[in-house]
Amino acid sequence: MHPADSRAAKTTLWTDLLLVRRLRRIRSGVVIGTGPALNALAAQLARPGVATIGQEHMHLGYRGPHKRAIVRRSYRALDAVVVLTETDRRAYEEALVGAARVVAIPNPVPELPGRRSEVSRPVVLGAGRLTRQKGFGRLIRAFGRVAPEAPGWTLRICGKGGKRDSLERKS
Repeated sequence: MHPADSRAAKTTLWTDLLLVRRLRRIRSGVVIGTGPALNALAAQLARPGVATIGQEHMHLGYRGPHKRAIVRRSYRALDAVVVLTETDRRAYEEALVGAARVVAIPNPVPELPGRRSEVSRPVVLGAGRLTRQKGFGRLIRAFGRVAPEAPGWTLRICGKGGKRDSLERKS
């Protein structure tokens, strides 16, 4: 596992060897990587005839220069890269200069029970994992700046995660 990958601390040379062996044993089908290190491994080690897809859940600008270099260098060998938004698709296409097919497949939103809102009370809604990378602290600060000029508006944040307590203290 590449040292820049957040999963590197949980891996060893032995787990890396097992992963490489497993990838090389796959003779047909599809290998889907999830993030720069695993996508790079899939691109470099999958046998000919095995379709390789790199899955990205982060926008390219979030990646540091080292990981962006991995993306530019190794993703070219992937058959496709899947991202979440059209903005991400354009950024990855620009970085890869047409080498791999880049497709945007957004996260699905399931049908929710209950009735539709009457939109009688204005609400800013943020939903997602309550982690630093999702930027809910920034949302709370921004809402705090505009709230005095927008009486009646409410900020509601839904989700679970390790930052819940610190986010609640900011509100």
